[in-house]
Amino acid sequence: MGLKLNSSSGSITLEAQNTAGDTTVTIPSSTGTVLMTDGDGSNLSGIDTGANAALSNLSGVTGTSGQIMTSDGSGNATMQDAAGGGAWSVKSSGNLSGASQLAITGLTKTVKVILSLISDNAGGYTGPAVKTSTDGGTSYDAASTDYAYTMDWVNAAGFNYDQQDNYGRIKCQVQNEGVSWNRGDMEITLVDPQESTGATSIDIVWQHIRDSLADSDAIRHGRTSGYRKTNTASNACLITFGTTCNGTYTVLELN
Repeated sequence: MGLKLNSSSGSITLEAQNTAGDTTVTIPSSTGTVLMTDGDGSNLSGIDTGANAALSNLSGVTGTSGQIMTSDGSGNATMQDAAGGGAWSVKSSGNLSGASQLAITGLTKTVKVILSLISDNAGGYTGPAVKTSTDGGTSYDAASTDYAYTMDWVNAAGFNYDQQDNYGRIKCQVQNEGVSWNRGDMEITLVDPQESTGATSIDIVWQHIRDSLADSDAIRHGRTSGYRKTNTASNACLITFGTTCNGTYTVLELN
């Protein structure tokens, strides 16, 4: 196969002979630079930047690990942090050892507190319960009319239900028969506590096992749904336990 140079209309055409398909390369009649395989494209001109063009201005576009490339709407590329939405990230975690309470501060978005393998040696019902704060945890809302909730739970007696329109905390019916429990798991979710135009919603899901598995009410589980009865932003919450609570906790934040 050979190449033939044709010159007509002020252009040079390279034609491959005796081949099938499109084999013509046309060099226009103008002055310019041919982009080589090791070129950076900085001398290219006449590139379409109209409404139908793809990102065209990539000059100097750099970023950091985890960033993504996006457009500014005018054909220019920029590197930005990936937008959040729907993903949980760990805000804090730790161990509970003889703890009577757990304070979560710096709330700026929806959070979920996961309590695992917790035990409570209290001889009567003293928790767990949740209160909120508007001053970063210096004080916690605890007036008898601050909260409202509905609660249902299942034990040996069957299905149980409780509702309080005026109460000093959001609680769950883990136990109140004067006995301790040696294993429990709990999830506490505060939805959009940072919003000042709506009430903070608080949801608790729990299960526990008593020390004595021979007890007819050894296993109990249930759910509480409640809210802080005022349209104000909350930036901290307090989870109160019995006298000596042990276990682990993880605080997740919704991005």
